Amino acid sequence: MANYKDIKGTTVQVKSGTLPTTYPQPEGELYYNSGNGDYQFLGKGAGTWASGGNLNNGRTGVAGTRNATSSSSFLAFGGATSPPYTWRDYVESYNGSAWSETTELNTVRAQLSGAGVSSTSAIAYAGSNSSPGSETDTGLTEIWDGSSWTEVADLNTATRGAGNAGTTTAAIAVSGNGRGTNVELWNGSSWSETGDVPANTTFQSVFGVTTACVAAGGSPSPNKPLVYEFGGSSWTEIAELNTGKGGGNAFGATSTAGIVTGSPNTTEEWNGSSWTEIADQSSGKVECASGGSTTSGLVGGGPPNVATTEEWLLSHSVKTVTTS
Repeated sequence: MANYKDIKGTTVQVKSGTLPTTYPQPEGELYYNSGNGDYQFLGKGAGTWASGGNLNNGRTGVAGTRNATSSSSFLAFGGATSPPYTWRDYVESYNGSAWSETTELNTVRAQLSGAGVSSTSAIAYAGSNSSPGSETDTGLTEIWDGSSWTEVADLNTATRGAGNAGTTTAAIAVSGNGRGTNVELWNGSSWSETGDVPANTTFQSVFGVTTACVAAGGSPSPNKPLVYEFGGSSWTEIAELNTGKGGGNAFGATSTAGIVTGSPNTTEEWNGSSWTEIADQSSGKVECASGGSTTSGLVGGGPPNVATTEEWLLSHSVKTVTTS
């Protein structure tokens, strides 16, 4: 199959065979459809929110596997139901269409933080385990191996509502209640303090990894538009959100590509240099289990006993190329 040159003069290989229908695929590629003789260009399409399966136990202050690679292998854990406000040890696994209950946390808690890459690999840390107005924050950390939870080393400073991202061997806790601007990193066996984030907030929307992540927005009211980027040891202020946002919901595996949701219900996408408002959620869910990638993510739960799940999916755009 011959190559062609794009408008910049760059040589691009023309691929033959069936045009891919699943995302992600490399963008900017040209395919030749031998069935009808068309050349088809594969580009980035629009993202949309759609209803997913309901949690078996609706709740708020729930955490999840923030760095899950997609919405088809995701874990949600902890949270609280009301009235009366009751902490929960619930754990549920999502397969892309339905939730199933699995082994509970060792310690009940809400407004906790979570990270991990799939429904079989997660870390739960921090949170509150007493009623509003008399909260007792915790630094407890538990690791999930796909069948059971194991308690490991505590955070140095107990908190709830901390920004969260990462994996079971490399996670981050950003600010949170009672911690000021403190940030801690998990290395698989212990937590250590690192460079402080400039703003003292709770429920920041964090995405990326411990060596390169972004912390956007946060509470208390009014929700903040401020955004900071972490390079592994220190933070830099970068472009603000278009709209101040709280609720702690986000997904994305790098500091150059992420999605932030929450309250209000607008969704903003980060491309490494600027924020763009994209498809809105049906409602501005906060304190949810959220995670995934910029192409496939989800948000589930919320106050007071929300069970609904919304899935984010980014599709391709396909254009037929004519020749002359």
